[in-house]
Amino acid sequence: MDLEPVTPRTRRLSISLPPVVLSASKLIVSAIVIAGLYFGKTLLVPLVLAALLGFVLDPLVARLRRWHLPRLLAVVLVTAFALGAVAASAVLVASQVSQFGKQLPTYQTTIEKKLRELRGKVTAGRGGALPSASRVIETVEAEVDATRKALDTNSPTKAAPAQRVQVVATESAPLKSLQSLVMPFVEPLLTGGIAIVLLVFILLEKRDLSDRLLRFVGGGDLHQTTDALSEAARRVSRYLSMQVLVNVGYGVPLALGLWAIGVPGAFLWGALGGALRFVPYLGPIVASAFPLLIAFAVDPGWQMMIWTLVLIVTLELVSNNIIEPWVYGNTTGLTPVAVLLSAAFWTVLWGPVGLIIATPLTVCLVVLGRHLPQLQFLDLLLGSQPVFDPPTQLYQRLLAGNVEEAVELAETQMASESLAAFYSDTAVPALGRAAGDHAKVATVEQRHRLTAGMRALLAELRTDHPVQTTPPPVVLCIGLRWEADALAADMIAHALGVDGVCAQALPANAVSAEHIAQLDLARVRGVCLTSFHPQPEALVRHVARRLRRMRPELHITVALWQAPPALLEPGAAESLGADAVAASLLEAVQRTKAALGTAPSSAADDDADDAGPPADGNPTAEAKKAFRRWGQARASAGAQAAQRAAETFVTAHGVVRWIDGRQQHWSSLDAHDGEAHEMAALPAACLAPVLEEGRTLVIPDLARDAGAGNCADLLEAHTELRFFAAAPLHGARGVVLGALCLLDVKPRQLPDPEARLLESLGREFIAQLEGSSDASDAADAASEAAAATKSGGPATPLAGAAAA
Repeated sequence: MDLEPVTPRTRRLSISLPPVVLSASKLIVSAIVIAGLYFGKTLLVPLVLAALLGFVLDPLVARLRRWHLPRLLAVVLVTAFALGAVAASAVLVASQVSQFGKQLPTYQTTIEKKLRELRGKVTAGRGGALPSASRVIETVEAEVDATRKALDTNSPTKAAPAQRVQVVATESAPLKSLQSLVMPFVEPLLTGGIAIVLLVFILLEKRDLSDRLLRFVGGGDLHQTTDALSEAARRVSRYLSMQVLVNVGYGVPLALGLWAIGVPGAFLWGALGGALRFVPYLGPIVASAFPLLIAFAVDPGWQMMIWTLVLIVTLELVSNNIIEPWVYGNTTGLTPVAVLLSAAFWTVLWGPVGLIIATPLTVCLVVLGRHLPQLQFLDLLLGSQPVFDPPTQLYQRLLAGNVEEAVELAETQMASESLAAFYSDTAVPALGRAAGDHAKVATVEQRHRLTAGMRALLAELRTDHPVQTTPPPVVLCIGLRWEADALAADMIAHALGVDGVCAQALPANAVSAEHIAQLDLARVRGVCLTSFHPQPEALVRHVARRLRRMRPELHITVALWQAPPALLEPGAAESLGADAVAASLLEAVQRTKAALGTAPSSAADDDADDAGPPADGNPTAEAKKAFRRWGQARASAGAQAAQRAAETFVTAHGVVRWIDGRQQHWSSLDAHDGEAHEMAALPAACLAPVLEEGRTLVIPDLARDAGAGNCADLLEAHTELRFFAAAPLHGARGVVLGALCLLDVKPRQLPDPEARLLESLGREFIAQLEGSSDASDAADAASEAAAATKSGGPATPLAGAAAA
């Protein structure tokens, strides 16, 4: 009888420690790490310097590698170039220091003369307040001194006079004197030498070191670790490279300007000014002090110092307000406080070198914290990204009673978006959180501050964004149950009024059993009901049924902010007795306007579709020229581009739709139960923002976005579609030739980085077509030239060149 081998079972033992023990262990580990950084600085400082220099020089090595140079030769050339630049700068600075040192004693007379003049001006004017105060102080000092002497004379025991003590230094050994003289210069040279050797090996073994670092840091999660290290390398490399360029761009004009003014050692101060700008905040101040002091000491007057000050202030203003924001952008991702704290921390640990490398090191830590959960606290403490999203920020401001800060937050957001978008994306979610915390954690005072603050905010926004319509209202916005419902209804009414629809907000008791019969619906054409309740079905059906009895033709839109997903599916509105269900304020506004006829209707969409270019229409001359040049390659390459886009973004369909109506598509078998379906032609009206305006269009949920009415024909042909995105395909001179589209059967978001990636796929696709057409033209020209030569006919110079 064969016995099956018994596989041993692995049991995992999990121990839960008290929070105090966990916090204490984290503090102990942090203390050990900091101690290791401090005591290991002799080894760590050269290693970090070499790594940071590697970030700067590796792009140059990569450029030489693209020119097919061996990696060893590329590393040697780049390192030699960097060392040569540093050595040349050191020689120039040394010569400037030597020359300036010889001239320094000659400035003593000018300094003494200016100080005497300043002292004379200060003491001039005996009747002034300063001389009088000085005389009072001198009188008081004289009286105190006389009193002290009298007390010393009357004392019974007179102290013995003080004996003068002279300290005579013992002669040290010659070797010790030499060591104390040489060591301050040997230590930096030794650190620099070790850093250079490590730099060479880092550049040579970059790929192997990256793999080992990925394995060490990431363990099994290769995706997060790769993104973290790639982003850290990109940010640090760009920051250091841009900082070198900015500092050189500051130091050279400073040196030339000081030379034109006549300040001695101009190139020395220019080099010092560029180098000290690596030190955040404090470096530029220290660098500007030296040329100002020299100008003060050299010129008997004040003209040279004034011109030097004007030069430094001008360069600082241009650099800080124009060049650095334009070049750096969001390179570091650090807050100013984080930069200062990191500079102080690394300076305490590693001295002046730590002050210089503090910012790049902190950038690496913040990026790692953004991607690795174990280090997330670093991104929270030092990163520049907001720790709260806008709805949470608004909720916190109102919870604390800071209405002014809430208004400021609203104004900041509305500088880049509309009033309705602010209500939909920020204000309503903040109310949703307040409704969820209403009976759980909020106190009476907190609930009062929140509702009062939100009403004050809405009143301020109504003042800043007045409504131009006049009553009677055609739309009533009513909150169903809570105060938060009424506030959301007020927001919808305000957003409709700004868009030209006369709307009125009513409190929740307006649809109660006692008051609903008193509603005046004679001229009302639509009602928008709002609710934050997680189970609003019964109340919505009751109110909708009562409103239908009073006015059957009334259009009822129900805005459900926290309802279960089943109530947001197509067909749920009919079960609630309403005409439409909205999940956002923007959707509620759009559906209400569409019902009133103030938004584009389906007929208008059909007209817009008919107005678009037909399948054999008349595209622009540039598009026609490009289509003729691409020939059959357009169809095959378009299908490949559609497949690549769909597989990259994991969507059901990828479509390349040209401006002449032709399209190539690719459908995922997984999304259609193993069967590939043909994709109906995308209507021109659906792609109007892309084809006419050249901008990327993203619709996260076609069923929820009432503004996606232009895609009605597409939705009729494919009712399963929910997500749609399209990026323009630009040809020569920015002409839009078509669109690269993504379609999916599930709602999804497309963040800005992914939208930019879709645009880059479109650019790569067009570049591929252009390259293939150029190669095809060259091959055709070559074949024509060969045929002409074989037949004995004359070959044109162009054909001959193509054949060659």
